[in-house]
Amino acid sequence: MEVAGPAETLAGDGPFTVFSPAADAFAGPPADIPALTEVLLYHLVSGSVLAAGVVGLDAATTLQGQSVPIP
Repeated sequence: MEVAGPAETLAGDGPFTVFSPAADAFAGPPADIPALTEVLLYHLVSGSVLAAGVVGLDAATTLQGQSVPIP
């Protein structure tokens, strides 16, 4: 993550939760660093979200700033 920039974000006050994308999302070389940064921040939320708690959520706001539904 350090190459893409979210390392600064993660170095701040936490905790953070990562909703990890599938490994193939990062299969190729990162040709567009700003786009990769957006993808990584889209998968991060502030705070500790345990698996048992996710089932009770309707949505989460990512560090990218977008609210995403949780089915």
